[in-house]
Amino acid sequence: MGIEAGMIEGVNWEELWKKALLAASWRKRETDPVRFFDKKANWYNRTVLKRTDTIDQMLSRLAIDHGCSVLDIGSGPGTLAIPLARTAGKITAVEPSGEMLNHLHENAGKAGINNITTINKRWEDVVIGKDIKPHDVVIASHSLAMADIKEALFKIDQAATQRVCIFDFAGKPQWDYLDLWPKLYGEVFVHGPNYIFIVNILYQMGITANVEVWEHHGPKQIQSLEDAVRERVEYFDSPLPSAKAVIREYLKKNLVTEDDKVMTRRTSKTAMISWKKSTGDREL
Repeated sequence: MGIEAGMIEGVNWEELWKKALLAASWRKRETDPVRFFDKKANWYNRTVLKRTDTIDQMLSRLAIDHGCSVLDIGSGPGTLAIPLARTAGKITAVEPSGEMLNHLHENAGKAGINNITTINKRWEDVVIGKDIKPHDVVIASHSLAMADIKEALFKIDQAATQRVCIFDFAGKPQWDYLDLWPKLYGEVFVHGPNYIFIVNILYQMGITANVEVWEHHGPKQIQSLEDAVRERVEYFDSPLPSAKAVIREYLKKNLVTEDDKVMTRRTSKTAMISWKKSTGDREL
């Protein structure tokens, strides 16, 4: 056993994941992930779907074959499921938030998509062979907020017949709410676990995954300062009476103008963790 392998295998990555997840700022504000995403569903539907450059980068890396079946875990409002449905034979979207699924159904209808089946359950509660059959490809994009991450990953592996692709954050995202969170809540923003936990847990399970990391850069055009203020006021939902004023003052100092257009900058790194299925048992 090499030094690197020994170091990885000597760490309880599952326990570190659970501690990091419970310490995340959003989790401390809302302990139930389903309630959290029900509350944020309208915001996600309006804002995340506009990040077409980020979505396109993920789609290009998935390279879904025509006619294959895709299982999307934590599909949200259809961020990946809807564009993938134009190529895939069928999509199954597992999403615990009913509000997110309402948006997915509406978005799919507007797009003329009719090959998406939805399951309103937590991934932890889905039973393979009963609720779903194995799919050619299983994907999960920034949606693995399960305390028992090893069990979740084992089930993901079991649900795929060809390959698995997981997207998660890499490093610390440089978003404006990293600066705004302390002003609105009086505490440092803690993002929670990222891709490196998943990579190491998979390794300990006997899965050596491929990892690709790339960086996203803004700027993103917005309609106006007031639109940006409204978006962030809704997202933060801060109890601070002066929250709107604090957000407006911050954005006035940090928004940029390019060619007479108001822009907001957003920098982050995304990791794609992927592996092809092979024969052999996995450790649980």
